[in-house]
Amino acid sequence: MSQEAWAQIIIHEILHGFISIEQPTINHPELDHGFIFVNYVNSTKDLLVSAFGIDPSDALTLSLNGIRDLWGYQGFEALSISKYGVNNSQVDAAFEKYTKGTGGTKCN
Repeated sequence: MSQEAWAQIIIHEILHGFISIEQPTINHPELDHGFIFVNYVNSTKDLLVSAFGIDPSDALTLSLNGIRDLWGYQGFEALSISKYGVNNSQVDAAFEKYTKGTGGTKCN
């Protein structure tokens, strides 16, 4: 797994902690993920680009990877395409590239 993929996971988990403090009424992983989808995908993308210099489209799709549980909701993929221009297949491809493929900086 690449450093970029690990960084995305760490950022995602920090966001859960932040949301539990700043939005204590949410207090549920799926609701957290909806909040992340609306409010923090671009910030996560920008942090990955800044820290690792990766392509912004890769950073965006990596940022959307941690909210896969929302994929089961009717219309979610269309919403993702509308808001970010990204479909589920693109998120899968980035996940494969940065966890099992040739993308990113390998961990030692």
